[in-house]
Amino acid sequence: MNEPLQQIIYFSKAVKLMEDDDLVSLLRECRELNKKDGVTGMLLYIRTEIYGGLQGRFIQIIEGPKEVVSDTFNRIKADRRHRNVTLLIRKKIDSRDFPDWAMGFQAQATNELGNDMNCYLDNELFNVESRRINIPLEYLKNFYALRAK
Repeated sequence: MNEPLQQIIYFSKAVKLMEDDDLVSLLRECRELNKKDGVTGMLLYIRTEIYGGLQGRFIQIIEGPKEVVSDTFNRIKADRRHRNVTLLIRKKIDSRDFPDWAMGFQAQATNELGNDMNCYLDNELFNVESRRINIPLEYLKNFYALRAK
């Protein structure tokens, strides 16, 4: 019998603006652990201007066996490279949305995002209950569909 699959989507803020070398190191670490654990997903790093300065934000989707995804998310929450980890979605899934990616990755500035994603990120009073939480999932699934071909 196959183990039930779970998908988690979260949002967080980088403790400091990450340089390209920092992101490459993070991505290498994620891919290595995820490949070993059977986790797939996508990480979006967004450089955004807030209050006159640049800030980094993460939106990540992880998916795989339920227990492994829960353990991975607990490890992610404890990572000191980011703060304000906000769970957007935790759901059972029948199949993976990112089956071929141990961890897909994209770094973007907010001016490269679509209007829906920019509006999604603009509100500092991040209230999950009042948000359309499907926006990050659809954005990342579209990104995957374009790159996976």
